[in-house]
Order: sequence, then C-alpha cells, then structure tokens
Amino acid sequence: MQVYINETGPYQFFLDTGASRCIISPELAQALSLPVGQSAMAHGLIDTKEAYHSSVSMLSVGKVNCKDIPVLVMDCS
Repeated sequence: MQVYINETGPYQFFLDTGASRCIISPELAQALSLPVGQSAMAHGLIDTKEAYHSSVSMLSVGKVNCKDIPVLVMDCS
C-alpha cells in the first residue's frame, strides 16, 4: 500500500497495529523538514534508542487520510 506524507511520496512503511506512534527515519524527517520536538528514549525488545517527537500535517495510507499525526523520529536500522 502506498503511504504519502504531507502530499509527498509514496514511501515504504511497515504496519504495526500495536504501535502507539508512527516512526519515521531521521533521513525522511529531514527531507520533509519536520519540526524537531522534545527528545525521547524509545525502548524496544533489544535496546533503547534516542529519538525525538515531531508531527506530520497529513498521512495518507491508500484512501485513508489522517491529519496532524504525532510521530517519533528515530533510526530503526
């Protein structure tokens, strides 16, 4: 399924129905000029990573459009 952010894309995303936030890579956040918000620590199964909060004006998945979506920006490699 194609995902568009702020009317640009499409981008490849993984769908995690249990996640509390969308995660965006630092490279994509920079390319989209997303605002840098409060820093955070993201805790996963294996380790903890530095991240920061941001938001996107529009996130479109297929025919579904969501506005003002909070996101977490972090390296998921």
